[in-house]
Amino acid sequence: MSFCLTQSVQAVRFNEDLCWAIDDTIVQLVGHTVLDTVYVILRVKYDVRRDELPYRLDTLSQLLGNTFPVSMAGVIGIRIALKFYTRLGLTFHEHEGYTLLDYVQEAKFELARVTSNPRLISFRTRRRALTEK
Repeated sequence: MSFCLTQSVQAVRFNEDLCWAIDDTIVQLVGHTVLDTVYVILRVKYDVRRDELPYRLDTLSQLLGNTFPVSMAGVIGIRIALKFYTRLGLTFHEHEGYTLLDYVQEAKFELARVTSNPRLISFRTRRRALTEK
């Protein structure tokens, strides 16, 4: 039972750290007003709340891509990932073609490897790890 609780606590912290990285990065790059606007649009247009973002990163990426020039949206995604990895104590390596979702999946994989907790690894990440060998 405590193992499940520990996993649940780890997942909540992982998601909270991701939301923090999203907030902090957007505020640093474009300001509080833009962050507030992003959350209003996510809520009204996409029916996504802040606490749901870890499960809806594709929607956040779509919104950023529709709001900012492609190069800026990419920079925001990389900066979010960099801040997130730093918060988790992981080493960040930029990969060409990676999206924010890819970096988050990679962070899950790396944390699972470091903590030897394979339940954190998603099927997609495991599949990618197997195909890269």
